[in-house]
Amino acid sequence: MKKCMVLVVLFSVVQSTYSQLNEDVKAALAQHLLQGSEHYENAKYREALHEFDQAKKVDPDTIKPYYAAFWVYYRLHDGDSALKELQQSSAINKAIEDSPRYLYLLAAAYELLSDITKQKECLQKLVDVEMEPTIQNILIKGKAYDELEQHEQSLKLFKKAVTLIDEDTEKPLKGQVYWSVGHASIKLKDYETAIKYFKESLKFRAVAQNYDSLGTAYRKHKDHQNAIKNYRLALKNDPLLDNAWAGLGRTYRAQGKLNKAKRYLEKGLEVNSLHGQSRQHLIHVFIDLGKIEEAKEHIKILREQTMPDQTWQKRIAKCLARIENK
Repeated sequence: MKKCMVLVVLFSVVQSTYSQLNEDVKAALAQHLLQGSEHYENAKYREALHEFDQAKKVDPDTIKPYYAAFWVYYRLHDGDSALKELQQSSAINKAIEDSPRYLYLLAAAYELLSDITKQKECLQKLVDVEMEPTIQNILIKGKAYDELEQHEQSLKLFKKAVTLIDEDTEKPLKGQVYWSVGHASIKLKDYETAIKYFKESLKFRAVAQNYDSLGTAYRKHKDHQNAIKNYRLALKNDPLLDNAWAGLGRTYRAQGKLNKAKRYLEKGLEVNSLHGQSRQHLIHVFIDLGKIEEAKEHIKILREQTMPDQTWQKRIAKCLARIENK
């Protein structure tokens, strides 16, 4: 009887200790992920990666730190490292390879690596797969439609996500939903609606991406002063945001300030040499300035970086047509 009691007590102690260890691991994991996310939002990417590496050590069997590190490498335009994070996460749990989130991240990695064929394969899988109608899944499917240039379908899904927001929805997710509606509205050239939703998104998620998007909506709405203001706010939050540098350059070009436009577009390429928008509009600035040889050199680079994407080849054809008409 005593022996049984001792075994019961020992089992209870071991179980309690294991439970406590489990809670300690969860707490440490959550802390590293939270700190890493805060560093990421503040564009402190080295510190973010350090926290996510610590999270991997705390719990080697969770995929969350790998997904988090993926977005850091994505922001740093490091496609090889981003893809490696995904491969390591699938090595932990092979079943995630068919999940909506994994497919979306994989498509984003292939975009960074300029593998347009594989990117579109992943996006098509996302469009075709059946998903539970959660806000996160609706956003993922809507983004897939957006990348496939099916903007009316993406806007329909994003507006459906808005209807699912309630008092329990976390602020960052609310911000992402409103941003998504604004983004789809821009693609459909409804700039007033885009401005409205980007402003709403900033109430819940005041990050560089949202300021950049609001700047773009103002630029397309011909409000250059507010465009420049918001692009600068984006760059204050994240100096590595290539889209914001390109946006500033495009705004100054629209104002006829070509030397300023050139400077900011070159800064976009300094941050990310693969950034097509920066290079494309720098080509136009060189043509505006009559620097045809410089324009041709960048056309050659842009063609190499964007083959075989037909959308980019059409943009390059427009640049060449401008040169021929000079």
